Amino acid sequence: MSLTSEEVNFLIFRYLQESGFLHSAFTFGHESLITRSAASSLSREVAPGALITFLQKGLLYVEAETHLQEDGADVQCTEPFSLLTPHVCKSKSKAKKKAEKEKARKTKKKDDATEMDVAPDTKVEAKQQPLKLAMFKPDEITTLENTSEVTCCAFNAPQTHLAAAGGAIARLWELGALTKSVSSTVPTNQSILLDHGPNCKEVTHLSWNRAGTTLTTGGYDGVVRLWSTAGRLVKELTEHVTPIFAVKWNKDDSMLVSVSIDKSAVVWNAVTGQAIQRCLHHTAPLLDVDWRTERSFATCSVDTTIQVWEVGSAKPVHSFVGHSNEVNSVLWDPAANLLASGSDDCTAKIWSMASSSPLFDLQGHSAGIYCIRWSPTGVGSRNPHLPLLLATASNDSTIRLWEVANGQCINILTGMWKEVYTLSFSPDAMFLASGAFNGLMCVWSMKDGSAVKAYRHRDENDVVFNVSWSPNGDKIAAGFRSLAAVVFDVKPGSLDALPTAP
Repeated sequence: MSLTSEEVNFLIFRYLQESGFLHSAFTFGHESLITRSAASSLSREVAPGALITFLQKGLLYVEAETHLQEDGADVQCTEPFSLLTPHVCKSKSKAKKKAEKEKARKTKKKDDATEMDVAPDTKVEAKQQPLKLAMFKPDEITTLENTSEVTCCAFNAPQTHLAAAGGAIARLWELGALTKSVSSTVPTNQSILLDHGPNCKEVTHLSWNRAGTTLTTGGYDGVVRLWSTAGRLVKELTEHVTPIFAVKWNKDDSMLVSVSIDKSAVVWNAVTGQAIQRCLHHTAPLLDVDWRTERSFATCSVDTTIQVWEVGSAKPVHSFVGHSNEVNSVLWDPAANLLASGSDDCTAKIWSMASSSPLFDLQGHSAGIYCIRWSPTGVGSRNPHLPLLLATASNDSTIRLWEVANGQCINILTGMWKEVYTLSFSPDAMFLASGAFNGLMCVWSMKDGSAVKAYRHRDENDVVFNVSWSPNGDKIAAGFRSLAAVVFDVKPGSLDALPTAP
């Protein structure tokens, strides 16, 4: 039997990915060089949950070894084994005696107690119930084949192209030129391959400029690349030396900002490709960034803080401190007045530039929050007559909808059973698309919080890494671990009054 550190590192890397700790997995993979090891080539042969399976089998072996006596008999022990604490055997007779004492104690306590009225709990609670779903029909689905998992995908503004990336591969599809096979599958030869070169082991992020004419990708090699819709590499921006987590365009397409593991944000001139400013203040890797105006933006970090920057200012102009664990995401509302943040401390918070303390501390999730999305409603949106909502997706398998006016949770969307990783509102704010770590892409009605339609590309071991609603609202794109991007047709009326599956 052989056991190498590469194999152990790879199992840990896979466990972090499967458990939803993607930032930790990314950092661990970078430091251990796991993506360059021979073990990474066996990824498809390693079953999901392999590390847990080996640990469970190891515990069973240790249990058998501990309880096996010289005469071949087993010690009748009732104490379970633990990975963390020393094992102390307890016999059945002692356990039985303890149970009888506990039963007597509870009986006496019940006899001594007096009855009292208890007010009903009026909180919105998460109760996981199996979803009864209408599935997308075959003629509503177009599968875009890829040669690696698809971790990010996005439509451009004119909705002429879809970009998708994952692993070391990024591709462009011209939507009007797609030819589907009988199985509604579009082969890779109908896409434009964006060649990132041999040094880029993973494309970590992509985003379109607002005009939809230029695509940016962030790489594991620390390079920001700009591409035309024809797939031509326009510029390479080289200031970071470690993997990039996010790249965003400002509101007039004149600048870009990128954030990296190197603890910095870099502002770029989108025309010349020159670095305008390097923002250094965070004490740990940066995880996300979002522009507030043409010249100001917010960054968040593993150091648990949020910093607001103005282009040209060497120091942050505002700091938000309140989270107790790493902050995964930040996002300004449509009016750019409120900033939402989601953290591994299980809370989301809503902030205002008028204060350093959060306006609302949104508590209720029981695990970390990775994705947050504002509804396209309220002041500054295309639906100003509708109230502003915030959606939060958590590793506790739920989505919560919060009313921003009072910070109250108004609905909990349940039934995914696995970590919810990605969200996208429809442009009219009537629906919300979600993706989970069981391969389920689901569309929810904002009228009543019901699940109205769903799709699973392979099986429950698949993962939906990204969902993206098209600008005019008639399509949804989803990226799957199972080597595909899938485009769904959601024409007006197709999501209303759907029958549910039995």
